[in-house]
Amino acid sequence: MSALHLKFDDDDPWIIEQKMFNLLNDYLQHPSTKSALETTQALDNLFPIHRSNEDQPHGEPREPPQSFLLHMWPLFLNIASQIPHDHSAQEKLAELVGTLKNLVSKSPIVHIDCSDYKLWRDLPLLFPTIEEELEQMANCDAESKQTYRNASSFLARLTRDRTADWFALAIGEVGGCLEGHVVFRHAHAHRGTPILDFIPERDEDIEGAFDWISICGHVLFSLDMEVKQSGGGPLWEGKLGLCPERWQLWKERLGELAEFGGVSERARKLARETRDRMEVVESDAKGQ
Repeated sequence: MSALHLKFDDDDPWIIEQKMFNLLNDYLQHPSTKSALETTQALDNLFPIHRSNEDQPHGEPREPPQSFLLHMWPLFLNIASQIPHDHSAQEKLAELVGTLKNLVSKSPIVHIDCSDYKLWRDLPLLFPTIEEELEQMANCDAESKQTYRNASSFLARLTRDRTADWFALAIGEVGGCLEGHVVFRHAHAHRGTPILDFIPERDEDIEGAFDWISICGHVLFSLDMEVKQSGGGPLWEGKLGLCPERWQLWKERLGELAEFGGVSERARKLARETRDRMEVVESDAKGQ
């Protein structure tokens, strides 16, 4: 297993966030003497209403709970984005979030923005903070694409474990290059032109589809449910969400992409491997 070299880039770090980073870094390194339970307990101890006077920054008032969470969850995603998508530390980080979700906190209920949340069962503020961070991630050059892939793979693992369900992201990552595209001729066009064939510069990168099917394909295949904000491309006219028909469309399109001469052999190979994994998922579900 390759060594991890995680960075905490902040010219003026908040001391509590630095402590959180140190806890996560110590846990993720191999070998580590820290278990997932010990690390989550230490995170819970840093929560503002649990924090000891020794850990409290001198001269600072204790921050509200939401402030702590708005630093913690982006830190998790930032660390995940630094871990290669196929590195074993990805699994450890996903396990840590699952362990945190099941942790019996010193304060079972926390009040945030006029609502009560179970700490940590509800993973309060996880979704809005992670969604915002993910949207701000660049995805244009090789380095930023790898960073995004790492982060997306982490969320696929949380979805696989049913720690947190990122189904809309899954549909976007798999269906984004398979359900066709709409191309607008100019900035003020009211109607775009549906493109049902593959567009090389867009469909060259299908790592997202490969990762999500490889990591949690069995979960995606098993569900027939509505998912908000999961409309697809022009080839998909079914319901917003997951269903057997959408799964079959993806599989058919992967077969077409595997034979499409407009993309690289690497892209065609990934398409074939992704389709093969979908068939394995189907066979496993049937007990074959």
